[in-house]
Amino acid sequence: MTTKKMKIIITSLAKSESDYSSLIANRLSGLEFNNLSFDKKHTTLRLLELSWNNVVDVELWDISVANYTLPAIATFEANGLILISNETPKNFIEKNSTLFANRDFPLLWMIPSKHNRPITSSGFSSYNITKVQFTSANDDSIHSEFNNWITKLHKNLKR
Repeated sequence: MTTKKMKIIITSLAKSESDYSSLIANRLSGLEFNNLSFDKKHTTLRLLELSWNNVVDVELWDISVANYTLPAIATFEANGLILISNETPKNFIEKNSTLFANRDFPLLWMIPSKHNRPITSSGFSSYNITKVQFTSANDDSIHSEFNNWITKLHKNLKR
């Protein structure tokens, strides 16, 4: 039995990390592990659908590069956000204040470990942020961390 479809936004903060966003979105939705051929100049949003563990239907909104402010249409019904960045999301959270007005809004912050350096969480303890480091877009930890995160989200939505 499936439940209401969850809408999850996946994006990156820097243009240099936008490929990660597309590759991870492809992998999570079961597409071939390569970038789809589309012109990123004209396509900034892709909608991918997946059923997670045959329990949760997920609509994954892949937004190429957030440029610090997400389009309002993407934030109206979003249940969570996957942010791929080696930068702390401080400015991003401030710019998207409507999304984070509720500090409980779930954020899965995925950090490419090639930029592995200590990242302090000071100032973020009051937000619902899960941090994950990965080595490449085909890292198995991405699937397991997404599974843990989406399961927790699903349980919270059922309440």
